[in-house]
Amino acid sequence: MMSKSALLGLQLAVVSGLACAPAITFLPLDQGPTVIARDQDCDIQWLDRSDQIDRPHVRLGELFVGEGGLTVDCAEPRMRELIVSNACKRGAHAVVVLSIRAPSIASSCTQMRVGLVRYTDS
Repeated sequence: MMSKSALLGLQLAVVSGLACAPAITFLPLDQGPTVIARDQDCDIQWLDRSDQIDRPHVRLGELFVGEGGLTVDCAEPRMRELIVSNACKRGAHAVVVLSIRAPSIASSCTQMRVGLVRYTDS
């Protein structure tokens, strides 16, 4: 017979083995420009939906990060890291925050939707 602590350890191992990474979905614009990747840790400008973009630019598409099943590491700072990494891979210079949904009963993760923007004068 298994002790309670051994059973708890086994349950934790199974749960962490089933834990998924956050889901990342990119919806490109139909006529989006070809991808010109930047360094994975490039500088990304964070903009609010109401901010005016004063530089020539193209919109690359929208990126969504959120729940990916039984997701463990999905607080807002981690989601922002994933957004920056993905935005750099797709050649973006800025992200426009379209929505942020805080963790709730329905999802234990912060969910974020952003628009990706590439400046054409860089």
